[in-house]
Amino acid sequence: TNAHLRNRGLQRFNVRGLSKARAVLLWHALAHNLKRMMALNFAYAV
Repeated sequence: TNAHLRNRGLQRFNVRGLSKARAVLLWHALAHNLKRMMALNFAYAV
């Protein structure tokens, strides 16, 4: 998933502090999971 994050533009964190960096990473993980869920649901629907 690190390659997926880099392909989506997460080269560096734009925030300072561990808690803010963790929040950014969680948002990216949520987006990754939602995109994966939609792709799998679409694959089963077809």
